[in-house]
Amino acid sequence: KGTRTQPQQTSTGDNNNDNECAKIKDKESSVPVLKLTFLNSFVRNMASNDAASDVAKSAATGLAVTADDYERDTDADEAMNLSALLLLSQEESGGLPTGTEVSQFALLYSNKLLQGWVKQHSPACAAASVAGAWNALQRVPRKHPSAQSQNSVIEVLKVILNGKLSRQRRKASTLVGDDLEPLERAVEQQLEAGGKPFGAKRAKGSLRKEIGAMMREMAEHPPGQAQVFLRIKELYAEDAIAGGKDTKSASSEDDSENDDDVAGGQAGRTAGDAVSFEIPASGAKTKSGGWRRALLTYFDTKQGHARLCRERPSTAAFGNWGILGAVRDLSAMPESDMVAKAGLFMGRAGKGVTVAVKLSSKDNAETVSNQWEQLCGAFQRDDTVLLFHLKNHYALIFALRSWCTPDGKTHRQMLTARKGQRPSAWIDFSEARSTMLKWGGYKIIRIQRQK
Repeated sequence: KGTRTQPQQTSTGDNNNDNECAKIKDKESSVPVLKLTFLNSFVRNMASNDAASDVAKSAATGLAVTADDYERDTDADEAMNLSALLLLSQEESGGLPTGTEVSQFALLYSNKLLQGWVKQHSPACAAASVAGAWNALQRVPRKHPSAQSQNSVIEVLKVILNGKLSRQRRKASTLVGDDLEPLERAVEQQLEAGGKPFGAKRAKGSLRKEIGAMMREMAEHPPGQAQVFLRIKELYAEDAIAGGKDTKSASSEDDSENDDDVAGGQAGRTAGDAVSFEIPASGAKTKSGGWRRALLTYFDTKQGHARLCRERPSTAAFGNWGILGAVRDLSAMPESDMVAKAGLFMGRAGKGVTVAVKLSSKDNAETVSNQWEQLCGAFQRDDTVLLFHLKNHYALIFALRSWCTPDGKTHRQMLTARKGQRPSAWIDFSEARSTMLKWGGYKIIRIQRQK
């Protein structure tokens, strides 16, 4: 059936054992062609002899054990059957073929990531994935006293979002031309009366529509004597004279996962900077619709802040800018003994967005092959961790594998997680590229330890 080949661990980067990677390659000159039917059988035999095989299978497949498992990891232990995880067969994850000869098979995995990833206990993938990346770069396992956790990174994200709230409130106050506090109180009271206060689960975009309707009603029938309600009525009248249309859709003004927010206005600003309020005189002219977009964006962020602070926190308000900001602020902490930097590694290019490896729908086979090689090169660096922003989720990239079949076809896959943080899903590189090409926010993020 072929020669039994043991995976040989190799070190990369500075040859530190904490960054163990493994390669399995069968060279025609030295190793007979390996039939993967034997390899899969070998893995199954290992699992059957493992006393914890049931737990390992659950961990490797990420099978659901609770109704809300999409938002959290299962209760299974973090320990995994490494061989079963890295060599999942086709029927288990759409991975390795059965009964097919291969001319080459290669595998890279990060031991420090497998030891450092942490469970996601709620819909807070941004926090949990950053915690795992930080632990890996620090070379500490998840149970180490200095290891980061989902909760510790959430505290960092709270500071970042507080700063964003302050900046957005200042902008909205300036454009409206009055103090927002009476308006905020009125909105909060109406949301609570409707049974869905800030932080409650809602359909995407529904909060903007609801608050937009509230503001129009408050302009016609003010809930109080505060000047801000009169000012909003004046602004609606000015918009009507100007044509009544925003230059940009209110629903797209400040997408929290917009890469422009990553590359642009956050540079040089500390997340928790205090913001002063300079309110112009009532009647100050504003761009048509700009005040409305600014207010709705601010209320959107208030919703995200409330969800972040609830008992089961959610990081839905954060995009790539939040990942980059969390790494920056973790590095700046006085107790931190490591400095790291995060940047956009792979994905679609865009206005004002710097990406190391640019993807295009026009890329030919040679270009795609070069992109895979660059991904493998970055993965093997001892000072680097890769984090994938896939559909509505953030997860680490734990391993890469590729193989060629006699017909000349090349298969490339990356091990990550579609839900939770447990390494469980082998995703084809072609699927990952397709995901990143569909929307500019989907990227592979590179987090590097600085010298």
